[in-house]
Amino acid sequence: GQYARLAFSGAVCAALGHGVLTPLDVIKTKLQADPERYEGLGFGEAVQDMVAGDSGAGAREGRVQGGQSTAGGPGAGLSWPSLAGSLLRGLDASMAGYFVAGGLGFGTTEACRRLLLRSLEVDGSVEAV
Repeated sequence: GQYARLAFSGAVCAALGHGVLTPLDVIKTKLQADPERYEGLGFGEAVQDMVAGDSGAGAREGRVQGGQSTAGGPGAGLSWPSLAGSLLRGLDASMAGYFVAGGLGFGTTEACRRLLLRSLEVDGSVEAV
C-alpha cells in the first residue's frame, strides 16, 4: 500500500529525471571520447557533427539547419528526427534502470526512515512521524 506508492513515486522521479538528462549525457560522453574531432567547434556545431556522424556522414559534414542538412554529401537529408534519434540513444535502458533503482532506493530509504523514527518514538525521544 503506502510503501508501494512511495517506491513507485521514487521510481518515476528517478526515471524521468535521468531520461531528461540522457541527451546531455550522450553529448558529454561523445565530447570526452573524441575531443580532437570537436576541437574548435561551438556547442551547436559539435552536436550537429555528432548527428551527422551517426547518420553516416563524415566529420563536419551534414550540418542541420531548419530541419534539413546544409550539405549535399552523405549527410544530406539529415533531419530533426535523426537528431533526436542520435541524442536519445540509450534512453530506454537508462529509464528502465533508474526506474528500478529509484523505486528500490527511495522505497527502502523511506521505509527504514519511518521504522527508525517509530523505534525512537517508543522511548519518547521523538514526536509522532
